[in-house]
Amino acid sequence: GQGGRVHIVLTREPAQDPPLPGRAATPGQVQRAQARADAAVLRERGRAVLEIHVQEEAGLGQALARIDAAFEAALRGGRI
Repeated sequence: GQGGRVHIVLTREPAQDPPLPGRAATPGQVQRAQARADAAVLRERGRAVLEIHVQEEAGLGQALARIDAAFEAALRGGRI
């Protein structure tokens, strides 16, 4: 990315995501749409973006540990 930076957009699937009263979208859907829009703006500005979406079944802690391991491996290999 610009200056060697990579912007990370991390979202997760909520365990429960009931609709907002009087709205078609759920809070989780609104949050994911905002994250996608943020990533799109960063890309439009020439920034490198890594989007990661975690499914609830995996658990956020487990997913973050896997992401950390992937970054460590990439750093050792000089790919980030």
